[in-house]
Amino acid sequence: MKFVYLPKCRTKYVNAQGEERFRFRPLIYGLLFIKADSIKVLKKILTPWGYFVYEDFIRSLETGELQKEKLVSSAHLLCKDVKNLSTDDIVKTATIPDEDMEHFIYFSDKVADGIEGLSIVDKRYDDLIQENDTVRIFSGPLAGWVGVVKQIKNKGKKDRHLFVRFGNNLCLSFSNVRQYDMQVEHEATKGPKAEAVGVWRAIDQMVGYLQAKQPSENAYQTLRTLFLDYQKRLPVYRNKSMSDLAYENKKEKSTVAQQQKVLDQIDKRMRNNFRVLSNYLKAGEITLEKWLKDLIPDAPLRPFLTPTSGAIIPEGHDYTVLHHQGITELILRCNLRDVFLDKGRVETDKNTTFFDEDYEYYAHFALVNTDGGKVKAICSWGGFYDYYASQSSQEQEAFLRDLESKKYPRLLYLLTQSEYRFEKVNGIGGFSIETDIDYTNDIDAMAKAVAKAFSIQHSTFNILVSAAVEIWKGTRLLVWRQLLQRYVLLHKVPVIDQL
Repeated sequence: MKFVYLPKCRTKYVNAQGEERFRFRPLIYGLLFIKADSIKVLKKILTPWGYFVYEDFIRSLETGELQKEKLVSSAHLLCKDVKNLSTDDIVKTATIPDEDMEHFIYFSDKVADGIEGLSIVDKRYDDLIQENDTVRIFSGPLAGWVGVVKQIKNKGKKDRHLFVRFGNNLCLSFSNVRQYDMQVEHEATKGPKAEAVGVWRAIDQMVGYLQAKQPSENAYQTLRTLFLDYQKRLPVYRNKSMSDLAYENKKEKSTVAQQQKVLDQIDKRMRNNFRVLSNYLKAGEITLEKWLKDLIPDAPLRPFLTPTSGAIIPEGHDYTVLHHQGITELILRCNLRDVFLDKGRVETDKNTTFFDEDYEYYAHFALVNTDGGKVKAICSWGGFYDYYASQSSQEQEAFLRDLESKKYPRLLYLLTQSEYRFEKVNGIGGFSIETDIDYTNDIDAMAKAVAKAFSIQHSTFNILVSAAVEIWKGTRLLVWRQLLQRYVLLHKVPVIDQL
């Protein structure tokens, strides 16, 4: 063996004289890491079940002479159930990539006596990141590590653990990570949370499409009506001679025909959204109409930041204007890469592929007339605003203190010191800002002037965007984050997950 590593840590104890002393102990009991010179040589000293074989002299009971024999030790390669695995599969399962091992050695040597509850668990990291958000740790001994945070219940107590990749089928687990600063980097792509966000995206995309197609109609009501028609089950006549199978086939054909009738009314690119909604349908004891009213409530304006524009943005432009149901909406294309990726992140993540498409969003503002005849631009923070407005002044002050103590400086600045006001205007609850631009009947010229003002005063627009992203990336104010996901930032599935 070329390299043997036994991770150790210091542990505190009190000696017989009552003095505090330290001694070393294994960081993880029963575990030793080895680096083999050759896989072929390694396999020669393994049994088919992964146990190590060694040679030793054994005295014969018959002759009393020492004889060299092969013995099987109790030591074995760390892997899961091996009943159906070949020796090659056992070695592959137990192999830890060099990069994972280097990270583990560095951190265990550096902070062994500061890590709590370090263990190796039989979980696949690739499975964990699909159904859980991926986070980055920013403080404490684990600063710089990226992994999955899950709440674990042990002996009646709940604790948050960080899981990071360690080989092909294992994870390192660290307990008590709630004390560290962390940010969400990547949302789950499967499971209940991902399904909910996917449904919100589907609804928002359909609403944007319908607003552009039928500006005079209530897009939310239109979508609810279309989906009710999509889910409609028409009565099917059954005669006495029809078998159960034939009757079920006839019902299926009727359902498919009804759904296709609805899909024919919309663009092909939008049709999958109805399937997303249908798969998510959880009417249960309530009626479908009530379920839809709760899921797709009426709103004057789309959320502040969305992955789709709705109305087509002309070539060579970064904005468009849409007039619908008495609302003049300015839609701005914006790339949030610099906001999502902290300075220095790209340097530390040299092996990570970033796609600009991941960070391309559209900001939505309503342009309203002030008493002074100037343009006020307001974006919708929906339920986030409603929740804030419903609180007493004492509760709002406590929320501001939470923002400071839990490190949300951008949102705190936005609410207390910026040029924006958190208010409700024309039924739109969100952040508004007044401009020096005259409100005129020339909507296109007015929208162009506002878009130009935002581009010139980039920092003013950026504080609004960065505050939204800050809450999305946060891991502490979870109620507020959920409201933001639903009504402000309908985050996209990264391009890398779609390849």
